[in-house]
Amino acid sequence: PALKVMRCMLIGDLFKGLSWVLGIPMIAFNEMKLYLITETVFSGALAIAAWAWISYGKNVEGLGVIFTVMYFFFLVAMSVYIYYMHNFKWKLQDVWTFLTGFALVILLSCLTWNAEHISWKICIVWGLLVSGFLGVFLGKIRVFKLGIH
Repeated sequence: PALKVMRCMLIGDLFKGLSWVLGIPMIAFNEMKLYLITETVFSGALAIAAWAWISYGKNVEGLGVIFTVMYFFFLVAMSVYIYYMHNFKWKLQDVWTFLTGFALVILLSCLTWNAEHISWKICIVWGLLVSGFLGVFLGKIRVFKLGIH
């Protein structure tokens, strides 16, 4: 039964990871009150939505969908925060990198949605695709303005 939840959560984890990265300035700039509020509100909303879903006898897979939707909205909230508080603007390359990674996750999810056993052929192919993605997209991102890639 856990597979049904985890399939949807894979997509939500992409949103969660990016949200976490965008939220790091809250800690770095010692905006702890805002950090506590956003974490509490979104974690509480996730817990309440999951409780309500289960209380009404809905299927377990819906928990993964709730997780994904909540972290999508958390990503939107962190994007708004970082724009207004730190004047961060998305670059076109960053948007393409995210959309390409998102497409890879969606494609992998679709291809393995009903799988219950490991297919080593798929693992190898996807390992190569993800490695290519990392090499092409992440290799072009500058870490510092000093020219270090």
